[in-house]
Amino acid sequence: MALRLQFLTVIVPRSAFARCRDLPDWLQALPPSGGFFLDTAWFDAHLWCETAMDGEMAEWLIARWEDAGLSPKDGGGRWKDLCLADSVHGPHGPCPWLSYDPGSLSVWLSGTEPGEIIGGTEQRQAREAQMRADEAEGEAAYTRMYDARRPKEAYEDARGVFSRALDAARFLGRPDEAERLQARLAQIYQVYDSQFRGW
Repeated sequence: MALRLQFLTVIVPRSAFARCRDLPDWLQALPPSGGFFLDTAWFDAHLWCETAMDGEMAEWLIARWEDAGLSPKDGGGRWKDLCLADSVHGPHGPCPWLSYDPGSLSVWLSGTEPGEIIGGTEQRQAREAQMRADEAEGEAAYTRMYDARRPKEAYEDARGVFSRALDAARFLGRPDEAERLQARLAQIYQVYDSQFRGW
């Protein structure tokens, strides 16, 4: 997997988390599949990044990681435990553990396959729109259960698209949405199991 650069981006290898002091539990428990956290941070299996609109914010992010115990650069001026990059030029200086593709404006951990690119406003908005569309499609399939000759088919459709919407909510780092969609999935199963199973 790879991470899309947006504005100024501070990238930290997830393996460096073990050397940090007072790291929040949720940051250590990020799923390996990659995803978003709020609107300005995203991650893949190997890297975490946070975006900043200006240099002052980027410096603050770097200082925060430094306060947690990471060393931004080594004695030779190369990025060590983190790296600052931007969406126009890539890494700001040598970063031996990071690979950069100017065509896709993405970075990935050197020695791994870039694969899917995660991150950026466009991807987040597209995933959110698809999540809403999947939920609406799931509700329509649920409604069809009541009139269908074979309710199981409509139920399977509803379960499939609601599951897809739930995956999107988790990828987008929206636990409230994920909890709501999980509850709706359970409710649809309960209705099907009590009213339609065996048809």
